[in-house]
Amino acid sequence: MLGLTRGINWPFVGPNAGNMNMFSLAARNYLKFGYIKTKFLPVVEVYDRLPDEPKQYVHHPPLLPLTISILFRVFGDNYRSARLSQVWPVGITGIVLYVLAKEWWGIKAAGWTLAAFGLIPATTVFGRNTGLESMTIMWIVLIAWAAAKKRIGWAVLFTCLGTLTDWPAAYFAGWMALGLWLDGKRRQSLTIFLAALGTGAIFLAYVGIMAGGLGKIGSGITIPAGFWWKWIGIFGIRWGVYFGLIGLIGLIGLIGLIKNKIVFALAAFAATNMVLYPGWSFGHPYWIYYFVPVIALAAGYKLNKIANIWVMVIIIFLVIGQWGGVEKWKTGQVAANLGRADLAQKADQLIPKGETLMVNPGGVIDGDIWQFHTGRRFMPIRADAAIGRNELKYYVFSCSGCSGIGPEGYGLELFRYQMLAVRGWRAWIFDLEEKASSPDMSILARDYEPDVRRGIKATGVKGWMQNITEVLQVPQI
Repeated sequence: MLGLTRGINWPFVGPNAGNMNMFSLAARNYLKFGYIKTKFLPVVEVYDRLPDEPKQYVHHPPLLPLTISILFRVFGDNYRSARLSQVWPVGITGIVLYVLAKEWWGIKAAGWTLAAFGLIPATTVFGRNTGLESMTIMWIVLIAWAAAKKRIGWAVLFTCLGTLTDWPAAYFAGWMALGLWLDGKRRQSLTIFLAALGTGAIFLAYVGIMAGGLGKIGSGITIPAGFWWKWIGIFGIRWGVYFGLIGLIGLIGLIGLIKNKIVFALAAFAATNMVLYPGWSFGHPYWIYYFVPVIALAAGYKLNKIANIWVMVIIIFLVIGQWGGVEKWKTGQVAANLGRADLAQKADQLIPKGETLMVNPGGVIDGDIWQFHTGRRFMPIRADAAIGRNELKYYVFSCSGCSGIGPEGYGLELFRYQMLAVRGWRAWIFDLEEKASSPDMSILARDYEPDVRRGIKATGVKGWMQNITEVLQVPQI
């Protein structure tokens, strides 16, 4: 739990922060406009008044943002409340995995399963994201528990809730139904399968009616030519980083468990999600998190069979060491980006409320930070195209280091501006309705120091990671 709650009230910045801001903004809009007016669909744009056709996010079902909205109502609209939507599902997942392992192999194996679950780096790194994965995995292991206990009514309920959270729950239900069918349990199999199929179909029909069609639902089923070797390479690297030694032990243990229909379904649904959407799984490292339940179970099963105490001591030492290293690295990535939110907050305080901003594309203040952290509407537009747009008054140009990429040379020197600096990041706020009394870009140039480190490759582990991302053309490990 310590790993899950680190930085629990930090702003959503750094790798994979976009989903966090988007779902939390949707939750805020549920409370602002009401569930009926939003038609229970996530509205992912800042509005003073809800338009007839708001920007909606319907690629996935809406149970997660709906849950966050309830947490906002109970605990307040803040980052801690949003992250609670991840913390309690992870806790429940760990408990259910413990119960399953105890039922199958005894209390000692259950203890090892719970330890493996907690010390897999992916559990805490991705488990504290305000994304769909943690809650989806919780429903999936609850389906597994209900199927193992032959409580089909509960299995149907958890299948419906899981499918209303994200599609991988339906994939698991399909694999689980197949296992039950092969075991001769035809009625239970069809019940679970139809629960997933029916829930998914109802959601799609609802979106088609309420959102005016299914055109807003995107698909990630793409297999570009010459792509798979990169996909396999980054998958292997991520497996080593986010699963490490426990991942290896789990794979070995999985060999002896493959005939267990529930364990097989846990492995099959995760693999299905990765392979069915190769483009998205390539760009989204957190999708590997779906393998955590099956690896935790298989690792707990295998660790229970190791009798040599010194082997166990070495394994524990190595596992804890890797977990700590990955935790330090990933939390450091987020901490290093906190200045983006600070910069946005300071800029927001200098601009009248209600003003829509024009911002430079690729600026260090991401659009999702503007929207959720400050509650601002924004329009990404090049600096040279911003001048002369009479309907908008303020242009914000932000950059890091800014050597050679500052706001010079676009005609912005003709207007009054204020400059802000936070942790090496810079932002200029231009008032395009106020001419400068003495336009001189040299004044602008003195507002920052060129970043002499720009363009210099990193060394050591960071250099290795940078080389990997460049060779595989992947946004992040």
